[in-house]
Amino acid sequence: MNGISGLSHAGFAVADLDRTVRFYTEVLGARVEWQTERQIKLYVGDLGLAIPKGEPNPSYDLHFAYRADPDLVDDIIARVESNGVEVDGPHGHGTEPLNVSWFFTDPDGYRLEIEAHYQTIERVIAVLERDSGKQKPQLGLYRGGDALPAIREKLAQRTSA
Repeated sequence: MNGISGLSHAGFAVADLDRTVRFYTEVLGARVEWQTERQIKLYVGDLGLAIPKGEPNPSYDLHFAYRADPDLVDDIIARVESNGVEVDGPHGHGTEPLNVSWFFTDPDGYRLEIEAHYQTIERVIAVLERDSGKQKPQLGLYRGGDALPAIREKLAQRTSA
């Protein structure tokens, strides 16, 4: 599909974030991108690992995120939807304010994500505002909540500095 350039990240839940950080950094040489009390983002080479703290649940937490060109992501999502697939998104991320994601499942129920990395927070806000209301929490594919207020705050902090 035009506009998808590869795998962005995979995700899965773990019971102990600190143990997971130690394992991936010491054994695989991973780099910690960020960490909160509830989640970590690691990179093993170019592959991101989005790891929330929780009971491992492969039916929900295992997912594959595909990296998409932000200039082509609307066409990608339209193609997914034209095939009768329900899409939940866009969703912004407070910890990664330049990323926007759309979620859906494959025929076997695996959660898939299309992730676009935008160059500016202003563009992220424009996409999230334009497509406000397209989120489908009833699908149960995204638990992150509304990140738009946090993204707007990051923009305000940057412009006031």
